[in-house]
Amino acid sequence: MKKRVISVIVMLVVLITTIPFVALASSEEVIFTITDNLTNSDNLKSYEITLDNPGRIYFDFTNPANTSWMAANGWRIHLFDSNENQFYFYEHNTRTTGFTSRNFFLDSGTYKLTVRNIPMWLTDFSYSITCYYEENIGQFEIEPNDLPNAANKISLNKPITGNLYFNNDVDWFEFIAPYDVRVVLDFSHANLQENSDFWQISLLGTDGSAFTNFSSNGNTHGRRSNEVELKAGTYRVKVQSGRIWRHAPYTLTVSEVLTTADALNILRHVAGIIQLTSEQRAKYGLSDEVTSGHALSVLRSVAGL
Repeated sequence: MKKRVISVIVMLVVLITTIPFVALASSEEVIFTITDNLTNSDNLKSYEITLDNPGRIYFDFTNPANTSWMAANGWRIHLFDSNENQFYFYEHNTRTTGFTSRNFFLDSGTYKLTVRNIPMWLTDFSYSITCYYEENIGQFEIEPNDLPNAANKISLNKPITGNLYFNNDVDWFEFIAPYDVRVVLDFSHANLQENSDFWQISLLGTDGSAFTNFSSNGNTHGRRSNEVELKAGTYRVKVQSGRIWRHAPYTLTVSEVLTTADALNILRHVAGIIQLTSEQRAKYGLSDEVTSGHALSVLRSVAGL
């Protein structure tokens, strides 16, 4: 596979430090580590990030603790795309020694991370930024997907993680039912300990006709929709803010509902009576080795146990 090139162009003179050892997930890599500081009150430092492939990025921002009377001063950190659309804004003061940003699910392209003083304060303390990247191979949404014709393509039974960046952000996803099928929408997220509807989820036809819609509450770990029977064709899922918006990731799966006949096919395969086709394996989410334990779990799922 062609080696991915991810470049970071520091637009002002900075000190590029040696990347320290960090415990990363196997699919993550460090893009860069930079140590810098602001030298006057209206100073702005800008760091350009180019992604050759879509992916998830996030960064750690660290600084020495400041316990003096000027501890209220600090930095404003922004993330922009090449059109100056803002993805992120965070204000950090020097009372604490740093923070970890949110996750950003971005398309290939060029982005700009900026650091400036909180107005009226000079924050000449040094800071360090370490930026991390994980390539998107279908597990994350790709922004922008705010309109139906920009919907991210997804597959049945394959989860995808997304996030609503702002209260008016909308995430669109599109999938193909290759045959008549019965599905449910599985929507999961962290328990935010707040009793309000944070997400509204809808299953729609390409003509906008609604098959089902439901909301997910902040004091739960998610919701499952009612079962929906679909004809072979193309469908879309729309995720938008509920009554209250929170910036928190979610995972969406359009899950095919297996029937008793499906479970019997698996059992007959395990018994050596039939061989499942590649299409059936994909439908059931099976690897080459199908165990009786898996067949039993499917049977229990079909039975609602």
